[in-house]
Amino acid sequence: MSGAIAVGQDFPQGIRWGRRVRRVARSGVVVGGALVALLVIGVAVSAPLVAPHAPDDPNFDLIEARPGPKAWFGTDRFGRDILSRVIYGSRISLYVAVVSIGASMVLGGALGLTAGYAGGAWDAGLMRGVDALMSIPRVLIYLLCATLFPPSTLLVILVLGGTTWTGLARVVRAGMMSIVKSDLALQARALGSRPLRVVLLHLLPQMGPILITTASLRFADTLLLESALSLLGLGPPPPAVSLGGIMGSGRDVLAEAWWVVAWPGIVIAVAVAALRAAAADLFRLADPPSLS
Repeated sequence: MSGAIAVGQDFPQGIRWGRRVRRVARSGVVVGGALVALLVIGVAVSAPLVAPHAPDDPNFDLIEARPGPKAWFGTDRFGRDILSRVIYGSRISLYVAVVSIGASMVLGGALGLTAGYAGGAWDAGLMRGVDALMSIPRVLIYLLCATLFPPSTLLVILVLGGTTWTGLARVVRAGMMSIVKSDLALQARALGSRPLRVVLLHLLPQMGPILITTASLRFADTLLLESALSLLGLGPPPPAVSLGGIMGSGRDVLAEAWWVVAWPGIVIAVAVAALRAAAADLFRLADPPSLS
């Protein structure tokens, strides 16, 4: 009984998370970044309601028209409204980022948790494999995929998810190693809890700040990578439209129609800057276990 009481007193998860949430809610940087992210997501999700035109509707009276009252973001060489294309394009860009980050977190998180908790030969073997994969230049993988495979949304997701999980695995492993010998984990094991239960119920909640912050940073980076891959020809093929694809379509007319590249670039830059600033402040305020 006394052991159970000790464990219960050593598990102040609700109190700890309550304090973290209050600190985060008082941060203008985190709140501002979250609002910008929610605005971008809200506009993307409600694209059919807020976009003035369909993304592929041509207007031959407004070929490469400059931004103005008839087309707030201008039009491209086919007369398609850039504002509508940016709104619709953000849907695919966000979808690619969310799915690839989800796959990366599942794979990298599982391996990082296993390596950090098991230690010893498991840790050494898994991390040497991760190091070997991280030594392969990503650009080489991107160029190889662009050469061998036709462009598709699935290909972008697989490439991004398959090349970003290694860094996440190392972050999660480092965080797990900092708490695996804590009193909380030792007492749970002493009471007979299985390793999976110890990790999922007692250690994983403490990893929340690290996971949330890392996911936010990876999400911002993935938006940039999606744009780069679309420029390389790996992005979703027409008629699908993404922010990177819009920028790629404007490369040849950059001098005459700069707005085709500028507007999706501005949306990406604002979203990435807001997410990175919010994630950095969130990491500082959330008091992750690896820093405490």
